[in-house]
Amino acid sequence: MATLRNWLLTGLLVVVPGVITAWVLTWFVGMLDLTLAILPEAWQPDRLLGLHVPGFGALLTLSILLVVGALASNFAGRKLVQWGDALVSRIPVVRSIYSSVKQVSDTLFSESGNAFRTAVLVQWPREGVWTVAFVTGSPSGEVAAYLRDEYVSVYVPTTPNPTGGYFVLMRKSDCVELDMSIDAALKYIVSMGVVAPPDPLAAAGERA
Repeated sequence: MATLRNWLLTGLLVVVPGVITAWVLTWFVGMLDLTLAILPEAWQPDRLLGLHVPGFGALLTLSILLVVGALASNFAGRKLVQWGDALVSRIPVVRSIYSSVKQVSDTLFSESGNAFRTAVLVQWPREGVWTVAFVTGSPSGEVAAYLRDEYVSVYVPTTPNPTGGYFVLMRKSDCVELDMSIDAALKYIVSMGVVAPPDPLAAAGERA
């Protein structure tokens, strides 16, 4: 029975990651394939080939992003983007949603952004209980004027789904900066501590 149990656990460790990865990729590719609806019916890959081949939507999405990025990188494209931003900012309700989404996307995807650049160890949700979090910036405006000490904006993700979490303002002195990459910290959180990040001291000793 012990041997069968070991075989079962080993099989799960081998099969489960592959199945979940395949499911996520299938869902993601299926969502991107929905973009094919913008093409005329005569240009639909299913109609041209006579069968459905998943992945054409991903290629179309990538092509659109590359074309838009190329156009927005020149002088005329930047002026057009600025004109569009100004137009949207004049529309009630829409401007508040658009500006919020744009600020978040600029922070996350811009090369000058500082979101998720530092992994820290913080005490959450109470003193004596530690978790891994990410510094997303520093408070400003009225919030910064109210806080007397030096605070930082911290995102505390949940496990195993890091897309949900809590935004808190914590004293910088209460955050222990970790010498690990963002990818390693995310793996540590998603795996609920099973996939431990490499020890920087041990790595330094091996290099020495």
